[in-house]
Amino acid sequence: MYLLPCSCGRKIPVHLRQAGEIVKCECGTSIEVPTLSGVKKLERLEALVEPKIAQHHWTLGHALIFVGGVVVLFMVGIGIYLYISGPRDPYASFTPEQMIQAAATRTPIQSLRLWQMLERSGLEHHKRGAEIAFTDMQAQYRVYWWILFMVVGIGTALAAAGMIVLNLKKKKTGGAARA
Repeated sequence: MYLLPCSCGRKIPVHLRQAGEIVKCECGTSIEVPTLSGVKKLERLEALVEPKIAQHHWTLGHALIFVGGVVVLFMVGIGIYLYISGPRDPYASFTPEQMIQAAATRTPIQSLRLWQMLERSGLEHHKRGAEIAFTDMQAQYRVYWWILFMVVGIGTALAAAGMIVLNLKKKKTGGAARA
């Protein structure tokens, strides 16, 4: 398209196929479009329009960054869940006041037998069912955390590989490609 000037100062866009026709300006003036060779001498409309920004295409680097980011975010969510739902010490809920009260309710003979038992076996404590379940759950959760950290590492490595691929592509094209 070309711009045909009007006496009012406006410029009317015209096509090559309109050569020789009469067009009207917004001010009401009728202007004859010059011949084909005359139209080609007019100012081009494309020169005034900003060049279109090249559209980015989804590349391997972008895909790796996306997949790595999704994996890391998903694992962070699982980590938060594991932290919230992790095993709790069955005796952590006892306050010092509750322990003093429990000791105060023992009879002297019960306290003596407890003391003798501790003297014979030392301070080694025989685990009860709740304690065994708690230590088993702790071991299981440690495995979950190691798996979680390994998968987060893999996701981070994927994202880093994507960034490297994009950087290499940028260097290869002389910086013309945008990440």
